[in-house]
This record gives sequence, C-alpha cells and structure tokens, in this order.
Amino acid sequence: MTQDPLLEESYGEDRDLLYDSLDDREALERQIADPDHDPDLTLQRWRSATSGAVTDEEFSKRAYPLGINRWPPIEGTSWLRWSRWLEERLSQAAEHPETRLDPATLPARYTWRRRRSSGLSETSATQLADQVAADHRSALDEWAATPQVGGHRLCLVIDAGGVVGRIDTLSDATTARDQHVVSSRETTTLAVRVVRTRDARWSIAAAHPTEPDTAAAQRVRAQWPALASALGGWFGDDPRLFPWADQRDMLFDESPAFLDRLAAEGDELLALDDAALHTAVVALGCFVEPPHLRLWLTWMFWRIRTFDWTEVPTT
Repeated sequence: MTQDPLLEESYGEDRDLLYDSLDDREALERQIADPDHDPDLTLQRWRSATSGAVTDEEFSKRAYPLGINRWPPIEGTSWLRWSRWLEERLSQAAEHPETRLDPATLPARYTWRRRRSSGLSETSATQLADQVAADHRSALDEWAATPQVGGHRLCLVIDAGGVVGRIDTLSDATTARDQHVVSSRETTTLAVRVVRTRDARWSIAAAHPTEPDTAAAQRVRAQWPALASALGGWFGDDPRLFPWADQRDMLFDESPAFLDRLAAEGDELLALDDAALHTAVVALGCFVEPPHLRLWLTWMFWRIRTFDWTEVPTT
C-alpha cells in the first residue's frame, strides 16, 4: 500500500512532531492546509486501508502502511475513536474547503516561549516553599480536602516582599537556541505550584518568579479558577515543561468534572480579542505562548470534549 503524503507528513517516522508541533491536531491541520494535499484522496485511502477494521489493534496496524508511524493513539485514548474523528475531519475539509486553515496561521517552525523566569536557587526555593506552606496551610488543607471543587493542581501567586528574581522577555525565532533576551525586569512575585496527593493532602512541587501581580490579573484568576489551576498548574515556567506531554498528563489526571469546567471557562476566554486573550493567559500563569495561541487553546478544549479521558489508553 502506498503511503499517503498528508498522513505521512503529519505522523511519519521522519517527522519530529515534538519539535514541529505543540500537539497532534496541529500536525494534521498543517498538512490539511497545504494546497499540495488532497483531503478527499487521503480520505479514500484511509477508508480503503481500514475497511472492516473494528478493533484498536486493527486500526493501528492498518494505519502504519499509510505512513502513520506512531503506535499510541494519535489523539485521545483509542485508535477507533480517533479514526472516526479523522474521517469526519477529512470529509469536512474535502466538502468544505473553507474549513482548511490559512497556512500562514500555522508556521512550520516557531518558538512557543515568549518569557522565562530566572529561576530560584535550591536553597531559596526551599525557604520560600516552607514559608508559603506555613502562611497558607489552612487554605491549602481546605483545597486538598475538596477535590470535587478544584483540579489536582493549584498555582498560588504571592508577593514575596522582596526581589525573588527576574522575568526575561524573549525574541521571536524559529528555534529556541536562536532566541535572545529583549528585556528583563526584577519581580517580587512568586508563582507556587501545589499538587494534590492521592490521600487528599498537598505538596509544593515547584516555585518560580513570575510577572508582577496586578488587580486586573487577580480578577482574571478569580473569574476563571479552573483555567488558573490548569494553565498555571500544568504550564507554568519549568525547564522540563513540554506542552504536548504535559497536556496529555493533565487530561488523564484531572477529573471529568474539572475538565468540563475547564472547557466551559475556555469558551469564555476565547471570546476575548487576541490582545486581551494573551494578557489573560499570562495572568493565568501560563508560559506557553505560541504564535497561534488561540488555536492551541481551541484544540485543548476541543480535545476535552471529543475524547473520553477516563479510558485506559490503547498501546
């Protein structure tokens, strides 16, 4: 069977998706948007290859000859669920070309960081974490004891009372190694990531300097508490931050009720214009800021509603 260029370019073994794309939906949409690709032809090839397949294993094995060289389900937890959605999306793109994105909205190479913190020394991080734990113990105990209310992570934004580091603004570039610091400013504000443990307790997982807090930023976090927990708790500044892996971890870890609240708040967030959207995302503690920020968030909320994240993933 001949490989399909659209699918191979999206998911083939020589495609470095971890570098080119923040998530798998983006990888596919970039190739659908390519005028050299024909979604209708891809759809015909997909249907022919998967005709009669009824199990996840059958779908995953039949996808391979088309150029899809990724054994875990591309989206969600099930090859079967993803296959049905893929047919719907390819049909839509073939029958309604206006749903194909403008290629310019999905740059082939880009950096997703616009800011970074100076970080904290191990000693400073421990001292500040101990102080936060002492000052906020009652509130954190209450949060940990009510998992049905919030998510599994919390991002506290605290005035440390003195300079804790700086926030660097980074230049645009196609690769992270080509970015340089455009401006830098000191900050007394600390972002503290708290994790709820399985026994209804909590622990402080990390802390880093963050943007100086404002009354406007506080209003944003109060208006959208699920977004503040998710974007600040899962996508805060961390040298180990990798948006796609962290997003999947979040989707598997958080409860369906919390994810529903996250998607509902996300609809309100996406109603903002681009400038206000970016300002809100920063206020919510998120350090993932790609050029197509709106699309990245849109696909996150779409993913929540499209797939069942309580399922055990097929491998």
